[in-house]
Amino acid sequence: MTLRAILFDFDGLMMQTETAYYGGWKAVYDEYGVELPMDYFVKMIGGGFGHNPFQYLADQTNKPIDEKAIWKRVMDVHWEMALDEPLMPGVQQWIDDARKMGLRMAVASSSPHSWIDFHMKRVGVWDDFQAVICRDDVPLRKPAPDLYVAAMRALEVQPEDCLVLEDSEHGVDAAIAAGVYVVVVPHHFTEHMEVSHANRSIPSLAEVSLADVIRGMEEERSRRA
Repeated sequence: MTLRAILFDFDGLMMQTETAYYGGWKAVYDEYGVELPMDYFVKMIGGGFGHNPFQYLADQTNKPIDEKAIWKRVMDVHWEMALDEPLMPGVQQWIDDARKMGLRMAVASSSPHSWIDFHMKRVGVWDDFQAVICRDDVPLRKPAPDLYVAAMRALEVQPEDCLVLEDSEHGVDAAIAAGVYVVVVPHHFTEHMEVSHANRSIPSLAEVSLADVIRGMEEERSRRA
């Protein structure tokens, strides 16, 4: 096996922006005097609303709500809280190692370019990536495979040439649907998600090296051969 490319998720994988996203929704719910159930929030991570937070809020308050105004409030808090977030532990080392190995890199995210491009430039990794594919670029976001298919097309690689790094169930589903080997790196918001169908789970990019993951991929494929 010759690995040619790594496809990174962004939110929760490269930066822990899920904390800020939770903070945005919690701020709104607190203003309405309603508790935000964690199981509702977790279903919203990685590509979409597994539960509808607008409808839940309306049901709990028994009042009509202004979804546009609520979404603006959520995003305002989200942006403010995320402005100081650094790269997650180990991410920079993986990027450096991938570059030294001559691997191509792309980000494939269900977030918009306005969010991803800004933060990649802010933390200084924008120039390390040959492609950045966001929900603006494809018909369907995760768990559909569209983002990863588009990223592979942009890098001119095939599924068997790639490794995907993900943190959520929707992301793992998207990578598997695209036919790519996927390593999941759960965090405190996603650790209880069903991600056992990923090829491998690791606790942190700081604890497991790219070289170790590549060896594991090679061993797994040798056993299947």
